[in-house]
Amino acid sequence: MSSFFHVAELMAPLRAGMFWVSYRAEEELYLPPYQGSTLRGALGSALRQMMCVTIPPDCDSCLVSDRCIYRNIFATVRDKQAVARPYVIKPPLTQRTIYYPGEVMEFGLVLIGQALDYLPYLVIALQKMGHNGIGRGRGRMALQEVRAQHPYRQQGMTIYAAGQNIIEAVDDLIITTPDLVFDGPATNMVLEFITPTRLKREGRLRDDFTFELLVRALLRRVYDLSSVQGSPVGAHDELLLQAADIAISESSLEWFDWERYSRRQKSRMKLGGLVGRVVLQGDLAPFMPLVRWGEVLHVGKNTAFGLGQYRVKNRQSAG
Repeated sequence: MSSFFHVAELMAPLRAGMFWVSYRAEEELYLPPYQGSTLRGALGSALRQMMCVTIPPDCDSCLVSDRCIYRNIFATVRDKQAVARPYVIKPPLTQRTIYYPGEVMEFGLVLIGQALDYLPYLVIALQKMGHNGIGRGRGRMALQEVRAQHPYRQQGMTIYAAGQNIIEAVDDLIITTPDLVFDGPATNMVLEFITPTRLKREGRLRDDFTFELLVRALLRRVYDLSSVQGSPVGAHDELLLQAADIAISESSLEWFDWERYSRRQKSRMKLGGLVGRVVLQGDLAPFMPLVRWGEVLHVGKNTAFGLGQYRVKNRQSAG
């Protein structure tokens, strides 16, 4: 069985939804330059306050953990095994650190697989997150709108607006693998890495870049999320050999160190990665669904709070 068939099978069960969340600041908001970790922590805390009925020291020791929405979305370890978290925070990229009352703050939220079933709970958690406050001083903000957007069909709709007591269904805007299929040859592709992208090989972060390294990381990302959804698939040696033939004709990639404060570890952590632009040449068409899934899901380490974000800047086809 070809590696390409394996990849199609691997991606088949994946589904995701992309949402844009808008708040209006009610008080001054003081935020760090990169807000992904702050937003992830605030949303997780709000959801846990809503859902946790026993307040155990950890989720695995909770009597109702198997049915807990917080655990299914935010737990990093389940039954002593590390799991891929089925969401991605897409923070604002402006590095703006102060919002004044009345101003709008917006960020993206990707829900993957089973997490989509919990969308109504997450909208309520987003409301609570605004009431709790965020950032230094816990500035409060009011949830104004949650909008679903299909990035490849250019379709979207408001699923929640302030003052309404209904959350609209998003079935028509769910992203699936058939939406990502590229029909036709592709020989040139430009990737722009927007947030630090942390790619590992043999347990070590790499400060160089090859297309094979990216494909390995994308396969691992899709495999981990497919496994969460009950559909693990095997190795892809043939695809990796073909990825090794893809040439880099131009690169402006550089290492960028980003720091965050970990409340759990009570220390500052460096989370550096590659940012910039790379131009690829070769037979890229077989990789397009995988690469486009990476645009949605991010790639590499620390994707939950927005690292590993890239976009296909433009694509030229042969012929």
